Amino acid sequence: MLEKAYAKLHGNYFQLRGGYTNEALLDLTGCPSCSYDFEDELIKMLLQNGEFWDLMKSFDNEGYLMSASTPGEERFIDPGHIEDEDQLKPGHAYSIIMVKESHGNKLINIRNPWGNFRWEGDWSPVSQLWTDEIKKEINPMLDENDGTFWMGFNDFIRSFRSLNICRVHNWEEVRIKGKFIRVQNIDDPDIEIVLSKWYYSIDVNEPTRVFIGVHQEDERIHNVSSRRPYLDIGIAILRRTGDNNVELIDLKDINIDRQCEIDVTLDPGSYIILPRTTGCFLRRPHNANSEQIDLMDNHDNFHELFEITINDIFRKFDMLLNRELSYTEFKGFYECLGKNINESEFRQEILENYCSSNRGITLRGFKEFWRDSIRNYGEDTIFGWLENLGYDEDLYSIRSRCFVITMHSEIELAVTVRDAVQTDLDNRCSIAILANYGQELDKTSTFKAIYTFSEQIHAYSYGVLNTGPAPIIAQIDCSSSTNMIFSPRMNIIKKRVEPGELEFFLHGMGLPTEEEFVRSAKCTVLETIKE
Repeated sequence: MLEKAYAKLHGNYFQLRGGYTNEALLDLTGCPSCSYDFEDELIKMLLQNGEFWDLMKSFDNEGYLMSASTPGEERFIDPGHIEDEDQLKPGHAYSIIMVKESHGNKLINIRNPWGNFRWEGDWSPVSQLWTDEIKKEINPMLDENDGTFWMGFNDFIRSFRSLNICRVHNWEEVRIKGKFIRVQNIDDPDIEIVLSKWYYSIDVNEPTRVFIGVHQEDERIHNVSSRRPYLDIGIAILRRTGDNNVELIDLKDINIDRQCEIDVTLDPGSYIILPRTTGCFLRRPHNANSEQIDLMDNHDNFHELFEITINDIFRKFDMLLNRELSYTEFKGFYECLGKNINESEFRQEILENYCSSNRGITLRGFKEFWRDSIRNYGEDTIFGWLENLGYDEDLYSIRSRCFVITMHSEIELAVTVRDAVQTDLDNRCSIAILANYGQELDKTSTFKAIYTFSEQIHAYSYGVLNTGPAPIIAQIDCSSSTNMIFSPRMNIIKKRVEPGELEFFLHGMGLPTEEEFVRSAKCTVLETIKE
């Protein structure tokens, strides 16, 4: 039943094929989950210095769910494929039951959840390495034919590609809706930027370990990736310094993935959690063709792309995450359409006519509302509504994208949500990242151009530091770049920079659909201002 429900959530069983174990465990438990790739350079270093083994033992002691994934792709559904019980299956996850150390031996007890497996290497049931002393200390079950087996740590690292961890625990949990939106820069209306609509404040009275995650809609849900592919996402943690300033204390660099997570211990103080994105992907794909979509056919069936768009609209306005739109939430939706509704009208016209609870309209009722609206107003009017809501004529989401932010900690946290759009918080965060991690791009007697580079997704962020005595109008020109996209939809940005100040200019990213890209960024001073 659980598998059936999980498949229905994603659209069909095929969408579950080839997934990531840590993502499934996160979905099913709600607890922080992550994966450690043995090919990652940082993990290689932890393996070499012995810290990774200590990490695995600590996970086992905490009672966390652990599994290990083999490299390659699974082949269970390939016609004519015959399983070999003497080999680990490619693209498959194996449960880790125990992690033990005895007489200097690092041992891992593993189970193949699909059935039998005969491991014939070191620490197999017939291995001479099992001395009476080790057997007495560990008490291994060596005669069971249930797919369990033991491996030494070195064989484990050679045989598997990654370790998956789900931190199952009775956490204090916070789960809040968030949204990335495209807006005009408050300092220059000609420049568009993408930022988190809200920032999240917490006050900590004692040292507290917190797992903070930002979670996007799963691309594996049927048709989602075609219209709402993953944005690059990251997390910045800022500490208030008491003089209306903030300092960057930790950062999860941006990456293109379903979710990102940061594990941080916060000392007593006041903090701001700021979800981040370059926003480069919040747009219509550059090579997208017009599809002339009919929203509904003659049998009153929605076009499948329109149906997932309705789902997305519902998610954006379901701020309380309770799978229904209250009067306040529906009123916000209605105002985006250019319409007004009072609470009495909401109850009479919406709750009494569409599938609803006594508090709000359900997703099913919301779809009924859209079906009636098409019949009553026609598709041209509905496309106008969709444009107001941030979708183009082919139903690409080009103005906003929702996410969920989670926090898990041992002690209860009080989180305050505040509007970030009318602040310069995102800009100040970008400046802090440039100041802490930036590299020099160019330098003259009056300025220094700085950039940061996110290697995993080939993303760049640019800024200019005014090293001269007078204000300047600086320009960064990326127009000679090829196969790159930019956050403000412009590849030439100019800004005023005060003496001694560092200003953020723009983000750029290589197109993931292209094998090669050329990055070009030239900084010049257009004017020195004499005051």
